[in-house]
Amino acid sequence: MFTISPALLDTGFMVWRKRNWPGDFHNALYARLDRHRQEGMEQLWDVCLDSLRSWQAFRPLSKTMIVEREGRARRMERLTKHYALVRQTYGNADLTACTWDDIKKLFFAAASIKGVRSPVFGSKLSHMLAPSLFPVIDRAAIGIPADGYAGYWSRCQHAWKTSTCQDELQKRLRAKIDATITPSYPWASKITELCSIGAHYHQTHPSVSASYPRITKAHVL
Repeated sequence: MFTISPALLDTGFMVWRKRNWPGDFHNALYARLDRHRQEGMEQLWDVCLDSLRSWQAFRPLSKTMIVEREGRARRMERLTKHYALVRQTYGNADLTACTWDDIKKLFFAAASIKGVRSPVFGSKLSHMLAPSLFPVIDRAAIGIPADGYAGYWSRCQHAWKTSTCQDELQKRLRAKIDATITPSYPWASKITELCSIGAHYHQTHPSVSASYPRITKAHVL
């Protein structure tokens, strides 16, 4: 079973920096999403599209190909419906406040926008719509587990719920952000994502991992 730890978080930081991802760990993006969330789904959707493009989530398709796919209106209606239900029920609560069955319809609605089997796009769009409930999965940084996003989500939820070092992990991430942190920052989903990145790195770089604190099977997805 996957667990989270300071060692895995530190490795996640290292990989994040190597990939030149935002140094504020998306703090500014979450603040921007919050502002537009108050304006309605249409405005929020525009921000999501811009962010998905910068995250290269459309590959190998283009933004135009995705937003103009046949059946777009029906898919957007379903996405808006399930987003509203999740938002009304959970607000900014983290992923320990629900079960996978409670929120999976939003993930599947998000995934249907691109219409591919990979869970990466669905996780990224779901994360933008409900950052605290959906940790991001990335093929290169985390890998795609055999049991898909549902399995990954369940392990992240369990890891956060059973962690005895939440305060320490949050303190470390807060220090890395080094800015005024948006009140709704999704600590649980971001920390479990970073620890998952760290676990995947140790799993795929065993020679490097030898110089780090010992990582047991319990840490690896």
